[in-house]
Amino acid sequence: MSKELIEKADSYVYVNNNNEFVFAEKLASEKLNGQEIEKVKQQVSMTNDLLEGHRGEYSVQGNVLSNQESMQEGMVTYSTSEGINKIETYWWGVKLWLSKSTVRSVLNVGSAGGGAYIGGAVGGVPGAVAGAAAGQILQEFITPAAARAIFVQYNYVTGITDFQIFNR
Repeated sequence: MSKELIEKADSYVYVNNNNEFVFAEKLASEKLNGQEIEKVKQQVSMTNDLLEGHRGEYSVQGNVLSNQESMQEGMVTYSTSEGINKIETYWWGVKLWLSKSTVRSVLNVGSAGGGAYIGGAVGGVPGAVAGAAAGQILQEFITPAAARAIFVQYNYVTGITDFQIFNR
């Protein structure tokens, strides 16, 4: 799923009262071609399938599902230079922020255990997928002694599309 298609289709996908992503296909047909519509429909369907059984764990913030509260139960959230622990689920993937303390904890248990730790803390299949991706980044680029807050953007189709390691 290209960034361009995500940007074109984004205004046609919304979250309904059941915390499901809905694609306004008829409206989108004015701007998207048939192939693009099919890709978006498939992605929305896949994301809704991943969320099945975990919708109650998320709160709606615009067209995004967030479960920062769920993460706070298992990990400490900081608003200072430590960073924050937060996951946002979009129709196309997730954005995940991990604080410096959480990164250090993940690295101390190793990449496989760390990915599971993140996944368990953020909840649901989207959290597990993002946790595994974050675990790979942490293992490759960061040591426990040099732990930093991180941000990971993950597309369910193409994988990691962006990540940042913060200097503080």
